[in-house]
Amino acid sequence: MSPGDNIYTSDWLDIRTSSTDDLASNGARVLDALADLPAVSLRFGTRTPHAALTETVRSALASSPASR
Repeated sequence: MSPGDNIYTSDWLDIRTSSTDDLASNGARVLDALADLPAVSLRFGTRTPHAALTETVRSALASSPASR
């Protein structure tokens, strides 16, 4: 979305009133936070217990730099 998009009935994100520099700064912060999250490969199936999947996700998030 850009400041010129007229799709919101209420501009609760201040997209239309924020400067381009502010929008770029906020976008960069979001991308940096997303880049710090781990990538996890999970396989779902009848032989994969739910507890094992839960533990895999928890351990990946616990070791993530973003969680510190």
